[in-house]
Amino acid sequence: MFYTSPSDIRSFLQCPRQWAFKKVHRKERITIPGMQQGTALDLKVQRHFEGKGPSLLVDPVVDAQMRALVPELPPPGTSRQARLRVELVPGEIGLQGALDYFIEPNVIGDTKTCAGDRRTAIARGWCLTEETLPKDHQALAYTLMVCRQTGMDHAICRWHYVCRRLPKPDAWTVGVYVLREDAERWAEEIAIPAARAMLRLLAERPPIEEIPHEPEGACGMGSPRRCGYAGMCPVLKGPIGTGRELMGAT
Repeated sequence: MFYTSPSDIRSFLQCPRQWAFKKVHRKERITIPGMQQGTALDLKVQRHFEGKGPSLLVDPVVDAQMRALVPELPPPGTSRQARLRVELVPGEIGLQGALDYFIEPNVIGDTKTCAGDRRTAIARGWCLTEETLPKDHQALAYTLMVCRQTGMDHAICRWHYVCRRLPKPDAWTVGVYVLREDAERWAEEIAIPAARAMLRLLAERPPIEEIPHEPEGACGMGSPRRCGYAGMCPVLKGPIGTGRELMGAT
């Protein structure tokens, strides 16, 4: 049984080579301070939901981000972190992922289910909006998982953004309804073909330069979505394309 994740599907579709560096060739990403601060912020968010108060880790940047983010988050005790798993093709392909928080129906006197995710942003212009969030791969994947978990026909996806702007970070929330039928269609048309393309690459293990890359996306040296493998990636060699091209391969 092969399990993939919402983030892996998004990474693969943006740039198959970025995904293959990590999953096929087992290369470690270049670590930058912003990534370490994101991990520290995740820990603080987790402690918030558990009602444990501030962590002992002291980082002025992360502390400022958390202060901005807290008013946007559900209060402690109303939600829980969750790792969910569903089968897309019985016995063959599955989807699993961790939600920053998961509100089940009737927990807060409501009949809706909610999936939440915390995001760090450089600027608002790079963030999802109410128009683009319902089409986001992770939003559709989370909707699929929580709807199958609860039996609901829709979910509310809330993305909580915090901007690293100093000295006072900005935080805001984008929340939308996502229908289960849209999520199920995404699984059939996007997730399952992408997972099968991933399986082919894992089985064949082609040289990294033979795997398509997206020079203006994750692999772009000057791109805000820089993937962390730019120093290892032969950007000017090999085929150019996206994961969608590999999904159509036989």
